Amino acid sequence: MSNKSSNWIILAICSLSIGSSIAIIEIILWSAVDSLLPTSQKVINFSRPGTLTLLSSGGKIIQKLGPATQEKLSAEDIPILIKQSFISAEDRRFYQHKGVDLWGISRALFANLRQGSVKEGGSTITQQLARTVFLNQSRTITRKIKEIALAFKLERKLSKEKI
Repeated sequence: MSNKSSNWIILAICSLSIGSSIAIIEIILWSAVDSLLPTSQKVINFSRPGTLTLLSSGGKIIQKLGPATQEKLSAEDIPILIKQSFISAEDRRFYQHKGVDLWGISRALFANLRQGSVKEGGSTITQQLARTVFLNQSRTITRKIKEIALAFKLERKLSKEKI
């Protein structure tokens, strides 16, 4: 075997070893982070706090009072035009990213730096969902990091249609 071919074999083995090691470390890190985050099942069963539901003795809903009194709609019950309009307004690259849109965040960051204050947001629909269900509306770096981690987890666990 020539010296040139043995160098290529060594390079291939080293590359494969390094790539495999990075993949294993990434899996371990994501598993560790995921174990610290709430389960994605909470999204499916989410009910806005602050709504008071009055039930009859037979268990039927008489009235709902509070800030969020609307019934949930299933994804199939929402007209396609409404879905497309919402995605167009809130997150036009919704189907292209995995929970976080780095282009959107970069655009908002530069716009906000140019204007000297927070005028634009770069959160995706998935990040907004994570913030609404699991977090609060505080404007802190810690909350944003948690929101990003939760968005990645939601995208891994739920379909775009569920989100």
